[in-house]
Amino acid sequence: MPLDPIDHLQHPDALVLRALLQQERRAELGQMIIDDPENIAAAISANVPIDKIISTDPEQLPTTLYQQAGTDIPIQSLSKRTGKKIFQNDRVSRHFAIAALPKPPSPDQLTAGTGDVVVLDQLSISGNIGAIIRTAVAFDAG
Repeated sequence: MPLDPIDHLQHPDALVLRALLQQERRAELGQMIIDDPENIAAAISANVPIDKIISTDPEQLPTTLYQQAGTDIPIQSLSKRTGKKIFQNDRVSRHFAIAALPKPPSPDQLTAGTGDVVVLDQLSISGNIGAIIRTAVAFDAG
């Protein structure tokens, strides 16, 4: 069953998106936003629980992402006008996902690896997280 489009700020999913833009609310809700198809695909491959994929232009989603989502992950449209209002001055991604916030690893889990560990704290531009993670993976860091 298709999800109702998010076409106004009082839509229940618009309220969730607005809450997820606040760090303290992400922890409270146990969810996060994953930006860009490449990162969404990597999250699906890593078995991150994805609640839904949201897009301002679902026809432009990569075919491979549709295949990965299958029937288990619903795809919902977001009007561009509402997306601009939700994200305000931040970059408005055309495609993103709502996913479960992973539990932080324990110190024992962090030290069990063989590579370096990258710790991200107090990031002000969330779009940089994907680039940092891709770089860390390329260098086999934890």
